[in-house]
Amino acid sequence: MSINPLAPRPENLPAELLDMMAADAGKGVSFEAADQMVPRLYVAQSNSPAVDKRGEDYVDGCEAGDFVLRVGGVSTPRNGRDGILTIPAGMQNSWVVFRAQRQGFLARYLQKPAGLIEVKERNENGREQLVLKLDDDVVVPSRDLFLLVADEQGSWSPFVMFCTSTFHTFAREWNTYQRSLRHPKTGQVMPSYGHLYRLTTTIKHNALGRWFIPKYEDLGVLGDIPAYNLARELHLVVGSPDDVTRPAA
Repeated sequence: MSINPLAPRPENLPAELLDMMAADAGKGVSFEAADQMVPRLYVAQSNSPAVDKRGEDYVDGCEAGDFVLRVGGVSTPRNGRDGILTIPAGMQNSWVVFRAQRQGFLARYLQKPAGLIEVKERNENGREQLVLKLDDDVVVPSRDLFLLVADEQGSWSPFVMFCTSTFHTFAREWNTYQRSLRHPKTGQVMPSYGHLYRLTTTIKHNALGRWFIPKYEDLGVLGDIPAYNLARELHLVVGSPDDVTRPAA
C-alpha cells in the first residue's frame, strides 16, 4: 500500500472525515503531565552559557536580562526590556533532583521526596549555605509556571518557567495578585488565564552580585477566545500532579 506524502490541507478533507476526527478529539493522545515535554523559558544571567560568546551554547544576540525560549534544542532570545506577551495557565510546586554539584538532571518530583536532608555546603563564593540532599544528589525546590507565550505573528505556544532561588518571590507575588482578581458577575477568583500579561525583566543586586528577575504587568482581561481555550487546555494538561515527571526541557 503506497502512502501519498503530500497530505491534503484540512479544509480540503471530506466533511464526513472531519466530523469523525472531531468526534475522536484527543483520542490516542496522553494528557498526563508525565508524558508532556513543554519547551522551557528562562531569564539569561551574566554567567549563563547563552551569553558566553566563546562558549558552544552561546545564543546569537543574547544578553543578560533577556528571556530565552528553548524549543527542541534551539534557543531564541527575546529582549527583556521589551518583554513578552504571556497568559499564565498554572503553577506547580516541584523538587528537581540533580547529581552532585548539579552535574546533570536526574528527576523532577511533584511531591516532596522522602528522605530529604538539609546540609551546609560552601558555594562558589566560599559562603556556607543550606542545601537539600537526597543521598548524594542535590534537590532544588521550584515553582513551575506554565505559560502561553505569543510570537511576533501573534501565535501562542506553551512554555514552562522554573522559578528557583530568588524567583520564588516573583512566582508567589504573581500568584497572590491573580488571587485578587474577581469575576465581575460571580465575584469568584478569575482563572489565571483570564488576564493577559507582559513579562519584562528587572535587575536586583546585593553584596554578592547582581541578577535579573521577571516582572509582570497586567494588560487587562483576555478577550481572545481561541487563546483562552488554548490556555485552558494547557491548564488541564499540567493540572494533575504525578509522582515524578520527565525533563520539561
